[in-house]
Amino acid sequence: MATDSMWIKTHEALNDFFKTLTCTNNEVLCNPKQFLNCGHFACGRCIGTSTNCVECNIPGDVSDIHSDSKLNELLINLNIISESVGFIKPSVSSNNIIPDTDKQSEIANSENNSIKRPRNTRVKKLIKASLDETLNSSICESTFSSSKRKTNEIIPKNINKKDKKGETALHRACRRNEIDRVKLLLKHGANPNTKDNAGWTPLQESVNYGFYEVCEILLNAGVSPDTPAFDNRTALHEAVMLDYCDLASLLIKFNSNRNVFDNVGKKPIDYCKSQKMANLFKTLQSTVENKSETVGESSKIQDVNKSLNQSASENKIVLYGSNLNKKNHKLLTYLGTEKKIKIVNSLDRSVSHVIFETDSTGNIKMTYDVLLSIIYGKWLLNSLSVLKESDNIEAMDLEIFELNPPQLMDGPVRARENIEKQNPKLFNNCNFYFTMKSYESTTYDDMSITKDQLTRLVSAGDGVNMTREPKPEDIKGSLSPFHVAHNPRHSLHKCTHYIIYNPENLNSLSHRVTYNMPFLKSLPLMWFIESVLRFQLIDPVDLDRTSRLLMNAPEIPLRKDSKISTAELRVVFTRDIFPAVLYTQHRAGTASPQ
Repeated sequence: MATDSMWIKTHEALNDFFKTLTCTNNEVLCNPKQFLNCGHFACGRCIGTSTNCVECNIPGDVSDIHSDSKLNELLINLNIISESVGFIKPSVSSNNIIPDTDKQSEIANSENNSIKRPRNTRVKKLIKASLDETLNSSICESTFSSSKRKTNEIIPKNINKKDKKGETALHRACRRNEIDRVKLLLKHGANPNTKDNAGWTPLQESVNYGFYEVCEILLNAGVSPDTPAFDNRTALHEAVMLDYCDLASLLIKFNSNRNVFDNVGKKPIDYCKSQKMANLFKTLQSTVENKSETVGESSKIQDVNKSLNQSASENKIVLYGSNLNKKNHKLLTYLGTEKKIKIVNSLDRSVSHVIFETDSTGNIKMTYDVLLSIIYGKWLLNSLSVLKESDNIEAMDLEIFELNPPQLMDGPVRARENIEKQNPKLFNNCNFYFTMKSYESTTYDDMSITKDQLTRLVSAGDGVNMTREPKPEDIKGSLSPFHVAHNPRHSLHKCTHYIIYNPENLNSLSHRVTYNMPFLKSLPLMWFIESVLRFQLIDPVDLDRTSRLLMNAPEIPLRKDSKISTAELRVVFTRDIFPAVLYTQHRAGTASPQ
């Protein structure tokens, strides 16, 4: 279908607009001004120095002629829409056009203050092309360039401050293709890995608009090319979807992951629209695997990222002590008062480091704070005594004391690294229904936990709490949780809905159907808690293996009723099953992408 025939109704509406918005001397208003005496509009150039209405000739004073900024804004937007839908508006001499650059700036500011939403890439490309043509035209080139030079000299005091859409100054500079300003912001410490409210990084903004040079600058500055955004798509996904072969080649050159999966389990190559793009993946595969070409660049990127992480952490240390003894609590108070470190009394997202106490084996006591710290991806610490003598405490000093209890199999480290990479949280694309009553609590490994606490863990992991038990016929879609999307053989690869029950509470299972479907599963509470502690969606098959192994383990005595307790299950799972699972995943190449 021809483009013009697709927008017939839109063309008619635009034609009516332009017929109404006319000047006596021109077919289209340019820099419109209104005569307050009679209400007529005219172009600023047509009025000149006259104070009489150009249409009805009613006399007036200079004070009676006012610029109409709202109408001028409407005309600018109508021109953009006209360009996008292929509407040929009435011709007008460029000599009569006097752009209102102040208003254009005001429009840009109003855009920045609107609510941030995921973009439609096709519409975005159309509008971008129209904006580029408008702003770069000869009519306003000199005015815009001088305004641009002036803007480039302004560096925000808080260079990474976000607006209402979650965008930083670097986001906006990348979206506008302001190359010099992008370089200037990066030079002054702008973080290229920040996300806006829609999950977009400056790199993804630049890729979406097709700005090659800006993308190259960001990649050389150490931006992470694999940060997932809307629908868990990376910059490489976007480049392939938009058929930008040059950008895809650039991203692959900087080691962008070609095997990462989005919300629906697709790799970037699955979105190829042209044979040229498909051939690109084949030809680059062998060259990029040559590590000698990228070793220098990779080390450079790591150094830059390290400095960025350090600068981002400075002056943002917030400590929380969990069940500390009297001595450690006194030391924590000392650090807060003498070293000017912020200490809080509750664990929330603002906390940067959580202090726990360990036993002689390096393990910690299981508490709700442990679960919440891991799901938040916080630093876990076990000692602060050395810091008492330090004059200037920074985040890098605290990282020396990172706690990684053997009982958690690197779960806290995986959680922290996941946050640093800005990957989706543990329960991305997961919906949970707990069979417990709201007033009930249960005990797990000597840890008492309530239903409210369980639902808070789900929310902290970006999961969804369901108030009604899900039914198979009501579940639609084919999404994949991010943390199992990389492994099609995982039994939870397409599972988005979970019914969590307590096997030691018979009421939670009575008169209830248990499900073992690809998209809906009924799982014990142990699966949920162990998944949090290890920061992995554990394959339920491994829990079944644990039960079978325990039934044949004579060294672990069973109760008289021959039922297996949660504590017994956990001993065997931690000691025998989970380490073997990690080893098998490593050998098979199906380990988590973190």
